[in-house]
Amino acid sequence: MQSLINIANRIRAYAVQLNFFENGSTRLDQFHLRTTIISTRVYTTLLTLAIIVIVVVTSLVTQSEVNYQTLLKKKLTQLLCSCSRITIPYGNFTSTMVTYHLF
Repeated sequence: MQSLINIANRIRAYAVQLNFFENGSTRLDQFHLRTTIISTRVYTTLLTLAIIVIVVVTSLVTQSEVNYQTLLKKKLTQLLCSCSRITIPYGNFTSTMVTYHLF
């Protein structure tokens, strides 16, 4: 039990001091050191969120494809999507009238 607490404390200390943007000048200047540590935390947070979003979206797309394949196997030939036509022809809301002017 004590070793688990020791390992957890080491991981926490590593995470608190993690700095991807460290260089020679940041070790000497406390402001730059703190700024690079905050930048590392923001970067890791955004990277983690992006990975989570990609995994969730990929699983949703895969699930939709599985549903489509299941319906297709049931020989439903009339699989229609209500949004299959997403554009409106320009003729429905515009008209062009050309007038030539003589000089």
